Amino acid sequence: MNNMFRKIFIFFWKDLINMFSYKLGTVLYLIGLLIPLVIFYFLSQLVGDNAIPQIAKYSKEYFPFVLIGIAFSNYFIFGMNSLSASIRNEQMMGTLEAMLSTPTSIPTIIFSSVIFDFILTSLQIFLYIFLGIVVFNADIYLSKIIPTLIMLIFTISSFGVFGILSASFIIVFKKGNPISMLITQTSILFGGVYFPFEMLPDWIQFVSKCLPMTYALRGMRLLLLQGAEITEILPDLIFLILFSVIFLPISIWIFKVSVQKAKKDGTLIQY
Repeated sequence: MNNMFRKIFIFFWKDLINMFSYKLGTVLYLIGLLIPLVIFYFLSQLVGDNAIPQIAKYSKEYFPFVLIGIAFSNYFIFGMNSLSASIRNEQMMGTLEAMLSTPTSIPTIIFSSVIFDFILTSLQIFLYIFLGIVVFNADIYLSKIIPTLIMLIFTISSFGVFGILSASFIIVFKKGNPISMLITQTSILFGGVYFPFEMLPDWIQFVSKCLPMTYALRGMRLLLLQGAEITEILPDLIFLILFSVIFLPISIWIFKVSVQKAKKDGTLIQY
């Protein structure tokens, strides 16, 4: 167990050093965090208090609605891109074979590869919520932090399924997964990040109801904007739990098979 935590810390420390070695990139990253909040705050002023019915059931104003969407959709972007970007970086540096040839278990490698980005994304979301409350006067039910964390665990595990599959694609084909961009844009468009999925035509809502993003954001909004009890978000939570229980083990198995195939073909050192 201690050895596992040591490996996780080494991965984290490596990524931390790498981040601060590019100071300008870090500054631009921090500035970029604020731009969406400012843009959507002023857009919300155009809507005013005349929220459409689909938004009104979550919030009286548009800004708190979109704040939750922007903030927590970052976990999807993290889940979709973090592992695959880490794998691709190891490929380009020629260290992927060495990393995957160690006796470290696949789940430990996966977790260690994304822990830094997970912490960074969590800090980003905390900053969004903090600024939303303090600077933009968004009404957030902070008393619902415990059920929100429960919801968050299965939200992240659901989103991680797509990232593991994307990383598996990169290991086998040595290039970015073209499907990942499609999945990301589909989830953002139909998952209710910027507007309620209920506004979409009925035949498109079918797509929304297949996406973990839809249930994650609906549950988060009911908890943080309406102060809902956990019993009220059970349908959303159950969907995320089932999605994680079914597809997370499958995605890890596919990742293992991809690594085994690359080892057998001798292509781990190729990029």
